[in-house]
Amino acid sequence: MPYFEGEKPTILLQIAQAMEPQTIPIGHKIYSQEDDEADSLYVIFQGTVQVTWEQPMLLNTKTFVYQKELSTTDIKVPGDAFGHEEFDRISSPHARNVQMRQATATAVSQAKVFKLDYKDY
Repeated sequence: MPYFEGEKPTILLQIAQAMEPQTIPIGHKIYSQEDDEADSLYVIFQGTVQVTWEQPMLLNTKTFVYQKELSTTDIKVPGDAFGHEEFDRISSPHARNVQMRQATATAVSQAKVFKLDYKDY
């Protein structure tokens, strides 16, 4: 998996042992950009997950200013990782600044995922 490329085998073993399997029902929000901290990443074992980034955009016309949502969607399939996009790496590859989610992830079909909390990585 590209996200963990370059890690030592001992670190990969620790990551595998720390991952928590979860079954996500169809239509269930795994996390939301409005409410959730970016404190974990997910790897899809089975199923499909839609990740949507929505960003407010101010449009200025001669008569008024209004806000419009700009949306980008990505479909994740088995073998893909998601939820790691919001993290900035700081002094070491294992230290992270926790921030709020910048996207919403929703199961398009029933999904089996492995969740890794960043405190375990």
